[in-house]
Amino acid sequence: MMARAKELIVGGAGNQGRLYKDLLSQQSDLVEKILVYDPNLRGDVNRSWIINKFPDDVTVFDIALITIPHSFHFEMTRHMLDLGKHVIKEKPLACSSEDARSLINQTVEKRLSLFTTTQRPYTLMFKRLKDKVIPSDVHSFHYIYQKNFLYPDTGWRSLYKYCRGGVLLDMGYHIIDLLNRFFDLPVRVTASFGYFFEECKSENLEDTALLTLDYGNCKGTVKISRHDYSKMESFNIVTHTHSIQANTKEITVRGRNGDELIECLDDIERLVLVRMLKFFLQNISNQEFIRSELELHFKNVLLIDALYKSAKLHKWIELSELLEGEKVKWKN
Repeated sequence: MMARAKELIVGGAGNQGRLYKDLLSQQSDLVEKILVYDPNLRGDVNRSWIINKFPDDVTVFDIALITIPHSFHFEMTRHMLDLGKHVIKEKPLACSSEDARSLINQTVEKRLSLFTTTQRPYTLMFKRLKDKVIPSDVHSFHYIYQKNFLYPDTGWRSLYKYCRGGVLLDMGYHIIDLLNRFFDLPVRVTASFGYFFEECKSENLEDTALLTLDYGNCKGTVKISRHDYSKMESFNIVTHTHSIQANTKEITVRGRNGDELIECLDDIERLVLVRMLKFFLQNISNQEFIRSELELHFKNVLLIDALYKSAKLHKWIELSELLEGEKVKWKN
């Protein structure tokens, strides 16, 4: 376990990167010095551009924190691992299971760490639900995650060549991550997409995703929307004895006899991010934790691959079909 990271570099410090920098600058017990590499990502840039622009003389650091558009993740992460650096990166782990497997194998080969940032596991909501819910008791669930952006995005998320997917890959990665931590992979899935704006449709970037996940004894649905008329996030779970409605502010538990218990959650987004980053830094050399995170995020990418395949083919996709040959060989 690394008690102190001598130097950490923030690569591609946009809004999220600057936020991480501000939060980490307050963690002097874990981070001694923070460097910022902030390339100009506007304009028509190619995949190799971001690597070629990386300053050759900036190599004296321990950890790379990567916060760049999705299409650049693979090359930048591979480049940092080649330099022998630990990596903390924005989601997704990768845009395809093939790229994810390549990065994992490289991480394992070099005995480094590769962490992907997803905030939900570090919220009080997730912790309370893990305490209250036994996955095998769940009969069904419904997850809604929607934002109320009035206009289509005009940044890098508006172009497929940079973002590589719409709301499923972007907003949906957080939800897929949470569900896989609860239930593991489903048996089969189906998905359908909608396009609120013509600009999204022309770029093949879904702005609404409707998902159905079949776990055998449990069924679940997910709605993800970027351009709805209200902003909300709600995780509704039905077990054989009670129902739970959860969001980041409160959890409501209702029994069959009509009893109702409401627990308010005093959680702040900045504190959630600090919890996540501190946990990564404290476990930067914890091989057991690194392996568990890599396995989990590989499943996230695999499930998203299956959902995109389902939407394209208009049919149910059996996860066993995608799991064949997808085993990662771990080193002891």
